[in-house]
Amino acid sequence: MNLLFFPQKWYIREGDLPVKVFFYEQKEFFIHYHDYVELVFVLSGYGTHICENENYSIARGDVFVIKPGVCTYPQLWTTFFVIIGGLAG
Repeated sequence: MNLLFFPQKWYIREGDLPVKVFFYEQKEFFIHYHDYVELVFVLSGYGTHICENENYSIARGDVFVIKPGVCTYPQLWTTFFVIIGGLAG
């Protein structure tokens, strides 16, 4: 499995506010990491989020933070908001 990198510059451009908000409906994702803080609000559904080799069950109403540089692998059947903060590590 390949490790993907999602850099902050893909989402936050020079002159932008240092925060972006995204709405996702997701079934599964890839193992990845990023250079920004990610704040996730789970709006519906459930799943497992593997973060630094630890499994976390998530469901509607959960909120969690992913720090920069942390390897993460969401296995989700959820709808969620992601707020990306321009706080590169």
